[in-house]
Amino acid sequence: MFKSLKSRLIITFTLIIILTVGMIDYVVLTEYANKNIAERKSKTFATANIIADLSKYQLDNANILRTILYQHTREIDGRVLIINRKKEVIMDSFYELEGKVIDAIEVEQALKNKDSMNLYSTPSKIMQLAVPMTIEDQTSDNILGTVLLSVSINDIESSLQSLRWQVLIFSLLGVILAIGACILAAHSISKPIAGLTQAAKKITQGKLGTQVNVRGKNEIAQLSTTFNEMSQEIAFIDQNRRNFISSASHELKTPLSSMKALVQPLLHEDIDGETRREFLEDIDGEIDRLTKLIHSLLTLTRMEELKLKMTKQSLYPVLERVMSILQPIAQENNVALINKVSDNLAFSFDKEHLTMVFLNIIENGIKYRDPSKESHVLVYLQEEKDFIQLIFQDNGIGMSAESTPYIFKDFYRGDHSRSRSTGGYGLGLSITHRIITLHDWTIEVKSALGEGSQFIIKIPMKK
Repeated sequence: MFKSLKSRLIITFTLIIILTVGMIDYVVLTEYANKNIAERKSKTFATANIIADLSKYQLDNANILRTILYQHTREIDGRVLIINRKKEVIMDSFYELEGKVIDAIEVEQALKNKDSMNLYSTPSKIMQLAVPMTIEDQTSDNILGTVLLSVSINDIESSLQSLRWQVLIFSLLGVILAIGACILAAHSISKPIAGLTQAAKKITQGKLGTQVNVRGKNEIAQLSTTFNEMSQEIAFIDQNRRNFISSASHELKTPLSSMKALVQPLLHEDIDGETRREFLEDIDGEIDRLTKLIHSLLTLTRMEELKLKMTKQSLYPVLERVMSILQPIAQENNVALINKVSDNLAFSFDKEHLTMVFLNIIENGIKYRDPSKESHVLVYLQEEKDFIQLIFQDNGIGMSAESTPYIFKDFYRGDHSRSRSTGGYGLGLSITHRIITLHDWTIEVKSALGEGSQFIIKIPMKK
């Protein structure tokens, strides 16, 4: 029961509204009643005190007492009893209780020189109060008796009842309108959440990239935007996974197919020793290629769990070591390797993995040289406002503008005319990008066909 968020919101808001309106109604009605009773009490006490002051010297004069009562009872529309200290009624404005003893609590209190007031329902609503009649002398207060005054407060009760009905009617209308607003609000809150739930179910069913409508700029809209971004990222990751598996399968299939083609003649044909040796050398070359590809794939997959060993050191010796490793290949291809990085600056980086980055970038500069030029790969630093740029610049064949946005993707090779004889599988720069990202650095490429390429690694300056 009430499992849905919408029903829970409606019930919660409704209860809050009803409780709030009920409390407000109670306070308003209570304050109204208290205020009117207080005003009536004040007015009645004032009248009782006037009667007491006028009557205390005329207790033996019935005519004057009757006149006093007649004049003041008309003002308050009530009943007045003048009572002596023996609790006997001396004068009754209604002529009914004269000579009788009144043993009311208000009389008891008044004879103790205390004002007293109580409310009664008989069955009409009555306010009854008593004040003492005293004559002050030099020794003590001489209590002669008391004035007991009873007035109806039915008019207050009637106006209060009328106000109750008005408050009830307006409260019910307010509650109905508020509940309607709550239903609309609950619907506006639960609808996008229900949409998110349905979209999440679609994703679990394999419909990756499912999007939800985003309306407004509130927290739910922000949640929906984040959900869309997450869904898109999941779809992107899944597509990359599929592409990765497809590309990896294709790259693995090629050397395996070549080896099978080379093995078949060895199994079923009579081949002379020299040809057999050539076939075996080709198979050995394909095995080397396959080993290199598998090593690159393993390196790429391990990037997600890689923990860098950061130490503060200079880039210069690392670049020198990389260039010394690649120097034989560079000389063979007439490519000059130039290191202009200063040995004075130190950065925090993982030496082993940054060596891999430098090997990939410089080796690409050698592979994709322009034979018609005096080729070179130049490495230098350039200081900017908030970061330092480590730039690898070559004057090779370059890349088209269409290729550069995808150059760091898995298995991507910008120039499809490049043959696999260069030894590339489109994984080196993908590995490079991931290592740089793990350092919290960035890498970008600027290139143009026939003009060479610039690989720019941006290293934030520590403040």
